[in-house]
Amino acid sequence: MIRSELITNKLRIIISLIMICSSISLAGGFEISVKDPGNQDAFLIVIPDGCHQPSNAKIYGIAEGFVDGERKSIKLQFTKNEEGVFTLPKQWSDEGVWVLVINGTYRGLKRSAIVEVGKNEKSINGSVKKMNREVSSVDIETALKKLKEKYS
Repeated sequence: MIRSELITNKLRIIISLIMICSSISLAGGFEISVKDPGNQDAFLIVIPDGCHQPSNAKIYGIAEGFVDGERKSIKLQFTKNEEGVFTLPKQWSDEGVWVLVINGTYRGLKRSAIVEVGKNEKSINGSVKKMNREVSSVDIETALKKLKEKYS
């Protein structure tokens, strides 16, 4: 009987430790939201969210596109306001199709989003795919192929 009580107590301690460690590992999460800014000053905005100081996140990206059958790549320049919201003015051609790859890093966590932009589109039109990892070249090629087929 004493032996079973010891085992039960050990199990309680182990379960308690697992629960404590799980809650600690989940604290300090990080996400990015990509939204239409609702104005003409920017094509989109990126809002970092999470625990601690998500406004200190690093946001960066590239635009990958096809224009007149030629592959293009443009490093994107974001502007950060006082509230920690990042704005992205349009920096790519109206011609062709584009995939915007947006990356965010904060406290070792990486989040990404792909935004598909068709010919002459003036807003993001809900075409945002968020990822809890870095965007791969396969993700980019798949999105570009889909857009090329849609607009050809």
